[in-house]
Amino acid sequence: MGILHVILILVEVVACLLLMGVILLQKSKGEGLGTAFGGGGGMQFLVLARETC
Repeated sequence: MGILHVILILVEVVACLLLMGVILLQKSKGEGLGTAFGGGGGMQFLVLARETC
């Protein structure tokens, strides 16, 4: 029972990692992977900061 539980958890973790990888590698309408990690959000932050003050 213990080894089966470990195997099922490993399968679930691998499936989750694969799904995250596929989602992050998809190209969005605007930019690619850079915006997923905050690469293109500098100007948007300035606009939001100006609107809220």
